[in-house]
Amino acid sequence: MSPILHIIDARVIGDHSLYLAFDDGASKVVDLFDQLYGPIFEPLRDPEYYSRMTLDRRCGTVVWPNGADYPRRRCTNCLTSLKRFGRKPPMTDQAQ
Repeated sequence: MSPILHIIDARVIGDHSLYLAFDDGASKVVDLFDQLYGPIFEPLRDPEYYSRMTLDRRCGTVVWPNGADYPRRRCTNCLTSLKRFGRKPPMTDQAQ
């Protein structure tokens, strides 16, 4: 059984990607564009709206103002493609 990870840091990188850092010390960049379908995710196709993502520290996941979220269990399923960047995101123009 895979562990349930909590996201402890999240930043928007580009139009539809996120830098995510997990409570086990790993981090990754995910491109969510291909997963943004259906009524709740449609607004996130607009990069300006997508950039309104926030980290829900209590739940350990990322959320948007309309209630859309990127569930922790999806992050756990992506572990095989995990890229380790340490605690800071790769350098991009949009990284803070």
